[in-house]
Amino acid sequence: MLNGGEPRESQAGFENRHAGQSDRFLSSPLTRIFVSVSLCISQRHDFAEPQLSPGTVSRRRFIRQSALALAGAAGASVLAGCDAALQPLKGAKPNFVILFTDDLGYGDISSFGGPGISTPRLDRMGAEGIRLTDFYVPSPFCSQSRFALMTGRYGIRAGIDHVLFPPETIGIPNWEITLGQALKSVGYQTGCIGKWHLGNKAQFLPPRHGFDYFFGLPHSNDMVPLPLYLNETVIQQSPDQDTLTARYTSEALKFISRNQTRPFLLYLAHMAPHVPLHTSATFRGTSPRGLYGDVIAEIDWSTGQVLDTLRDLGLDENTLVIFTSDNGPLLAAGGSAGPLRGGKAGVYEGGVRLPCIALAGHDPGGAGERRAGEQPGHSAHSRHDSGGRAAAGPGDRRQGDHVSAHRPRDLSARHTLLLHYGPGGARVA
Repeated sequence: MLNGGEPRESQAGFENRHAGQSDRFLSSPLTRIFVSVSLCISQRHDFAEPQLSPGTVSRRRFIRQSALALAGAAGASVLAGCDAALQPLKGAKPNFVILFTDDLGYGDISSFGGPGISTPRLDRMGAEGIRLTDFYVPSPFCSQSRFALMTGRYGIRAGIDHVLFPPETIGIPNWEITLGQALKSVGYQTGCIGKWHLGNKAQFLPPRHGFDYFFGLPHSNDMVPLPLYLNETVIQQSPDQDTLTARYTSEALKFISRNQTRPFLLYLAHMAPHVPLHTSATFRGTSPRGLYGDVIAEIDWSTGQVLDTLRDLGLDENTLVIFTSDNGPLLAAGGSAGPLRGGKAGVYEGGVRLPCIALAGHDPGGAGERRAGEQPGHSAHSRHDSGGRAAAGPGDRRQGDHVSAHRPRDLSARHTLLLHYGPGGARVA
């Protein structure tokens, strides 16, 4: 259902019309795992396409099956370079935290070579975990990128081939299975805090798509009206944006605390550094990069608050935390793509190649022993027995052999990025 009215066509009919736009990024084992826990699209290389039995797992079913398997895989490797870079998560159902920024570029984090920028907590996170230095998203625009993050599929398959604005009546269809729905079905508490941007009507908001808790904005902070939601209730119109990063952080910490005895997914989607730029008084005037750098400094602080809370509650050894962005930077606002050409709204690397940092478990060895993620090639896999230990799912959901089936066989094979040109401009497909 694309617009809240009667369905215009079935899911199968819609997909058949777009069969030529193959969900190529799902053919990478890395992405199949990342989609299950948080990410948009894999490295562009180093994986052979897996051989699946015809008809075994549809794209729609795969999202849920992968989440079921990962949620129940005690000690499974879940990230690229995980064997060398990350300690196995200890719990039967690890927690997942996605820290998602808005328009943050490759050169906006100091450990990625960002000029004049200071991000000590993100740098430490990268030193203790891994930095994915060749990480791509499927679109240089936010709505399409966020749709892929939540569903593992390209937005064009659901009519989301452009940035959604408040007057529009389309949004994420009810047939899609989001990451929140997949994990919720196996006992996870799910929270979305911050920017959503997958539709403005009530039927498109996070509570209707797998999230138990929502505190945030339905779209970008430069759009009007700008309502702040608590679940499906508007609690404030045009909130003070200088305070929103701190408010989002506070809500995130409370969500973690009240769910510390249960497995959870926290999706903290900052509105920053999207324009107009806003930051609290504490950080204003602190960065050589001006207001833009001040905004990044507060995001760095927020990340530290989340990581410290996980550690203080004893949850860090059973939590996977991933930090990245939806698309490249707005260069005119002060963002930097570092050595890459272009930025937001373009399909040069600056628009779609982003910093990504992942951390799971405790690092007893300290920085310097966890550098595998900086190598040009990555692989992700689960142990052979992970599938058999997958959490039971509803109906006819299989329990696990689909995970080991997606292990890479030829790490020298390159994975191709395709480009889609359509309404609203060019984007990776």
